[in-house]
Amino acid sequence: HVTVVTPPEYYDQLRSHLSMVEIDALAANIQSSTFSVVCLGRAAVEINQQQQSALFIVLDSPELLAIRQQIQALYVKKGGNAADFNPTHFYPHITLGFTARDLHESDGVIKDKKSCYAQLASSTID
Repeated sequence: HVTVVTPPEYYDQLRSHLSMVEIDALAANIQSSTFSVVCLGRAAVEINQQQQSALFIVLDSPELLAIRQQIQALYVKKGGNAADFNPTHFYPHITLGFTARDLHESDGVIKDKKSCYAQLASSTID
């Protein structure tokens, strides 16, 4: 799956004013979004004295960013504070796998080009 809104973003900010049904409606055409593959990313952190890791494909996609901007616009329209959800604070990626659970920014993991572990064949998917 392509992550457009992380679980912490939804549960900590967005759900106070938006339902998943509303977000899904904004992302109804997500399957037609294009993206470029940046690299294979890898992250590892220690959580509760256990090493946890995740593998993901780092992406670049202005179209996915546009979906986040639409989410923020609706969030603000429904009474949310614009500063609570920054659509440009975004690290698009496809999660491939993880140990006990997925890792997020709240764990100290940023899924961007700095997390690149290996290069993949460059391509645009549409």
